[in-house]
Amino acid sequence: MAARLHKLYPPGINAPKCSTVNVILVHGLDGHYEDTWRVGSQDGTLWPSDKNFLPSYLPDARVFSWSYNASINGLGKMSDHALSLLTSLCDRFEDEDTPTRPLLFVCHSSGGVLVKLALWLAFNDMERYEAVARSICGVVFFSTPHSGLKPDDWERFVSDIVIYNGHASAVRPTTKMSKEIRLHLELLSSVTVNFKSLLDRGFEVISFVEGQKTEKLGRVIVSRDNGRFHIDKEHFITLNSDHYGICRFSEVDKHQFEDVGRKLKWLAEESLVAKLLNSQHRDLLHSLCPDRFHRYHLRFAPTPGTCGWIEEKPVVREWRSQPVISRLWVDGGPVCGKTYLARHMTSNAVSDPKTVVLYCFLNGLLPERNTCLSILRSTTHRLIRAHPDLMDKLILPKSEEARRVGNITDIWTVNEIGRQWTQAVAEVVNVRMKKVVVIVDGFDEIDDQDQEGFLSWFNKCEDVIRKGHPGPQTGSGCLRLLVLSRPCASLSKHEPDFLRYTITAEDTREDIHTTVTDRLQVSAGRLGYTQDFQALVCNRLTEASNAIYLWPTLKVADFEHQLLTQREAESQLENMPETLEELFDSILGRSSEQLGGDYAFSARTVLRWIIFQQQALRAEELGIILALAKIQAQDPKTIPQDGELQRHRMPIATTKVALYKLCGPLLRIWGDEIGPVHNSLALYLMTPTDVLTSRHPEWRIPHHRGFHMPPGKSHAILGNLCVAYLTMGYFADSGTPFDPHGSGSATWEHKVRTRMEKYPFARYAALCWSQHLAHARSPSLAASHSFDINVRDREMLEDESTHYAICWTEVWRLLSRRPRFSSNAPLLPPKPEHATPPPPDEPRAKTTLPWPTT
Repeated sequence: MAARLHKLYPPGINAPKCSTVNVILVHGLDGHYEDTWRVGSQDGTLWPSDKNFLPSYLPDARVFSWSYNASINGLGKMSDHALSLLTSLCDRFEDEDTPTRPLLFVCHSSGGVLVKLALWLAFNDMERYEAVARSICGVVFFSTPHSGLKPDDWERFVSDIVIYNGHASAVRPTTKMSKEIRLHLELLSSVTVNFKSLLDRGFEVISFVEGQKTEKLGRVIVSRDNGRFHIDKEHFITLNSDHYGICRFSEVDKHQFEDVGRKLKWLAEESLVAKLLNSQHRDLLHSLCPDRFHRYHLRFAPTPGTCGWIEEKPVVREWRSQPVISRLWVDGGPVCGKTYLARHMTSNAVSDPKTVVLYCFLNGLLPERNTCLSILRSTTHRLIRAHPDLMDKLILPKSEEARRVGNITDIWTVNEIGRQWTQAVAEVVNVRMKKVVVIVDGFDEIDDQDQEGFLSWFNKCEDVIRKGHPGPQTGSGCLRLLVLSRPCASLSKHEPDFLRYTITAEDTREDIHTTVTDRLQVSAGRLGYTQDFQALVCNRLTEASNAIYLWPTLKVADFEHQLLTQREAESQLENMPETLEELFDSILGRSSEQLGGDYAFSARTVLRWIIFQQQALRAEELGIILALAKIQAQDPKTIPQDGELQRHRMPIATTKVALYKLCGPLLRIWGDEIGPVHNSLALYLMTPTDVLTSRHPEWRIPHHRGFHMPPGKSHAILGNLCVAYLTMGYFADSGTPFDPHGSGSATWEHKVRTRMEKYPFARYAALCWSQHLAHARSPSLAASHSFDINVRDREMLEDESTHYAICWTEVWRLLSRRPRFSSNAPLLPPKPEHATPPPPDEPRAKTTLPWPTT
């Protein structure tokens, strides 16, 4: 059985605006995501979704049930199940692009053991699972063993469940089952011990224990003594049911559910985390920065055993040991592994529970990640997630202003958020005496003005801290800044304020060799490479890399993409491209020649979109884009029809495989998001061929001209395609208009989210069509290229009287959080200055990528 979350309540609504809490049900060994909670047959009462039970106490909750392989054979995979649950929660709720809601777990029997393990893993990997860990408001256990169980007791507990479910005789499990149980006793015994150390993290636990014997076994499976934690202020209730009936309720025993319902309501509304994540707080936090923003850096995982050398550098030790304030600048040439180093240092810092880590990984290709404001908003968000009470103290007063202007995002200007950032960081360092580490990777990706802006706010924060700091005494707070970038003049001006370390080829040589070895081992067996040949490849590629991390790893990926035999790989080793640009050209040329025709067109289309995307694109969206591009290539003026689109669209299940076949190692696939393997690929494709060859006449790039992508023309192509999609028949009827009264807000959001679910490209197209066309009209880009902008269809989207305009603006409003529909004001289309950024006059001064951004 594939593990997944099943939504039980509310029926038919994807993510209502009014939802206040997410309830997650987890069944135990041999359980079922519905039957564990249901009385009797399929027609019996399923209390989590029955309007007379849980919804009557939590009408605004969303209820999900987790299904997984809960057989006795799956017992040994409990850690895998726990990680799968955490990953599913992150993916499910972050994909919705909704404010973080409190999480309330409800678990039965050994499902509670799984949840305890999952939360232990979450709190011990805050870098990956912080959004889950900080959202937990409570855990409700139904007959889960907590205390006083020795290994023999655990064996009996699991054996009882096996016997009850008919997998063994009434005497005892089979010898094979007993062996399987004993293999995992240590894990079962340690889970509760570890979990109890989390009980001071702000969430509450409530334990319901069975008061009757289980008839088939003739005994109580989890006793009153075993089913409690034995801690102060424990919430502990005995229910008049057996081990399996304790989590099933019908009209007959509805009175018993009253205790359960009241406790669930209290956890969801009155617990500390629930109060700190109330509706107003959630909206403000989400408008500041969505949780998913902080997961971007996870795609840059360094190879195990690499990057450790940085910890031994004297300058790094000095940076860590300086009292009160310290700054470190780590610089290096292009593609030398700085981001992997930043991820390594971030992971080390996050692993210290006494340190508050505020990190931001910049990317000049993505508008949300290439400004001073990106740094300030994302790091302020992380600080408030770590110290939620700062919301009331510093941020919440801005909410009244947000209501007045009708748009929460309007209050997050650089000056306003800079002041809030300065106060919040100083508060945590001076008053709460915490160590705060700020890590900014890719500082050169933002222009000089933004760099100076952030350093100015850091200087102001330093002044505030020094004035109010109690001094370098034991336990006092401190502030550390780590900046990683290429060499850049703006930081050089501030060099006296920084400790500095420049990455050398000697530093990274062993890391490159280790990484190439690791990557090659993944495919070497399948390709039939001998151990000696693998060693030869690793040594040859490491020596030829010129300290450029990407070059050898891309070459290994190219071997795998080509499915080269050892003899073919040996031949390529003798005539390898010398530079990264030549390697790009080689891969593009081979793909074009081997695939040809339609495939070459599709490869160019994919590359154009992943380079000029304004937000991260998903595989499903790229599948739709490819189909639309083929239709438009035949007749640019036609409005695509659904049948035609479906004929050209590749199956969702095979989209990523097809994209890999088209572009192979030039793509970075992380989860469901697709991007370029590195920003240097974008620079290579955007730079005119004549410019490259005049600067580097020695480069062998014969295929570049066929793949060159002028920024202005590319943005026009992307914008036109978005417009074509938004004027399809899908959006000829915008449905029921927004009604500010009653449940109108939730109904409206349901309608819009259903639209996005049914037509997946609507999300990106609504958010970005106007941005692409604004870039295309920029004088600095339009002057050198001629191209057509689809004026007729664009005017349809700008005419607020059309359903097409209403459809895209509704999506845009929902995802842009403008406004929150808390007033009785009618729904109006966005003003042009909000929806369409004004075209900049010139490209950004310092960005390495030659096109303007909003």
